[in-house]
Amino acid sequence: MSDGLKWARRLRLDLAFEIQKLDSGVRTVTDMTANGPVDVTSQVLAAQQERFEQLEEMIAGFDRDARAD
Repeated sequence: MSDGLKWARRLRLDLAFEIQKLDSGVRTVTDMTANGPVDVTSQVLAAQQERFEQLEEMIAGFDRDARAD
């Protein structure tokens, strides 16, 4: 269980950095379409934020389980 929790916390940290880069404009994401490149940074940012929230819930569940043991 502790290995899973370590992994989840590391992933949360990585996602937090990625979200910060996208939100501040340091990193942008473009998609190539038939009409040329399209900026999809806002969609990617929203998806990463949703993943972060899901991961937070998962970590909270791990923490509750660890305290219950």
